[in-house]
Amino acid sequence: MRSHGKSTGQVVTRAAIASLALITALSACKTESAVTDVAAVGELRPARSVVFDGAVDFALALPNERVLYANGEDLVLVDGMDRRVVSSTSLLGDLITWTVIDDVALLAGRNGTFALRGSDFFRSELASAIDGMNVTSLVSVPRRGARDDLYIAHQGGLALLRDGRLQDISLEGVTLSAPVIGSAPFFSGRSLWVSVPAAMTTDEMSEESPAGALYELAFDDDDALTASKLAIDFAPSQMAADASGVLWLLDEESGEVVAIELSRTPTRYRFPFMVDSLQASSAGPDSWFGGEGRLFHHAAGVFNEVEGVDRIRAVGADGTILSGSGSLERRAARHPATWNGPSTGSVLVRTTSYEIVLTQMSAVESITANIDGEEIDVTSDRSVSVDPATLESGAHALEAVIRYTDGTLPTTARVVFEIGVRANWNDDVNQVYLDHCSDCHHATGGGRRLDRAEDWINDFDQILINVKEARMPLGRDALDSKTIALIEAWGAADFPADAAAAGGSTESAEE
Repeated sequence: MRSHGKSTGQVVTRAAIASLALITALSACKTESAVTDVAAVGELRPARSVVFDGAVDFALALPNERVLYANGEDLVLVDGMDRRVVSSTSLLGDLITWTVIDDVALLAGRNGTFALRGSDFFRSELASAIDGMNVTSLVSVPRRGARDDLYIAHQGGLALLRDGRLQDISLEGVTLSAPVIGSAPFFSGRSLWVSVPAAMTTDEMSEESPAGALYELAFDDDDALTASKLAIDFAPSQMAADASGVLWLLDEESGEVVAIELSRTPTRYRFPFMVDSLQASSAGPDSWFGGEGRLFHHAAGVFNEVEGVDRIRAVGADGTILSGSGSLERRAARHPATWNGPSTGSVLVRTTSYEIVLTQMSAVESITANIDGEEIDVTSDRSVSVDPATLESGAHALEAVIRYTDGTLPTTARVVFEIGVRANWNDDVNQVYLDHCSDCHHATGGGRRLDRAEDWINDFDQILINVKEARMPLGRDALDSKTIALIEAWGAADFPADAAAAGGSTESAEE
């Protein structure tokens, strides 16, 4: 489907210039003192699948494992088994930069700014603000309960689009011109990092950072944009951040890489080759470093050398990469695996089975599972059994680790569940009745009587159906999952009348 006139619903107005004073000088000032030589622990052979058997001009790894690539005259969207042309490449022109904002892919090309929502490709309403800026980079930063922020680096400086208001950002003592920008995890969300060469800084810290500086921009508790500075001994030419909180910076002159973690302490890494490209997964632990025909992968503090990949074109949020020159391939460091059973956050009150679902059935070396680190048995059909009677009340983590013999990394599947409390009628279920049911279901009311334990026991299955399907309480908010689980736990324990009959102390439904 080709569509070039659809609205994004975003109305842009121009706001006053925001001038930011430096409020914090981050403690770490130099990076040359801590240099770590990188040695590969092993070899990684990513799982391979072909996306397109032919050369492409560019490829983007979109959310939900979708791929957009340019193939000669066409822009092609791949969504599972569906492949469709969404536009001509001549409409966009050469791609300059792109990002995802509010689940919409935003592409800035030589011919303007366009958006891809679903399979609809159209000129974005943000084009009126972005076109003509000579954009060099776009970075979106998610916000809780609000539209994403969009930072725009351009030849003239840096701008922020927030809630439909576009404002230029200036830093005191700094000349911003086509800055290198990137987003990374922050203690209260995500922040923006801005790399500025020292030649463009005139503040008091410039002598401590002869090559450049990094500025971290973040909104404080009062929703005011603030800036902090980290003095460094080089001007990063590329930056990328993974979901574990590591910001990776490329020192192009030395071919080395500097990592900045949440503690804001930098560590310099020297690879066995000159690194000229780095990319990272925004929703996973994976980072990739390439140069001189070699490629290294990093996750959880471990480096591996990657076999069979000559060029990375894009990294998806899930850590998969798009690579290849004569063809477009999807490569994955791990084979995905999931749990089939109650979802994360479910409350278990009786023995429950979980099944490990694998996307790759062959080359499995071993499967292990544990609850809170304690190993449990896995059956031949890849199932485990969780018995609430053997666990304390509260949250627990069920984890499976699958190892393969094909050179991919071990896969971890994880789900968190809660164990329901021991419940009795006097302390718990009767309180549920008083809080949620007594208006209609009392002894002389018009509804079915539920003020006695035997009333619940005689109609227990139907009561559970009614509350799970939110039929009851009538005209009121549905019961939450913990309250429903408490009712189930009472039935699973054979309807004890009090704490002594339940086998110990209990917690109330309110808790």
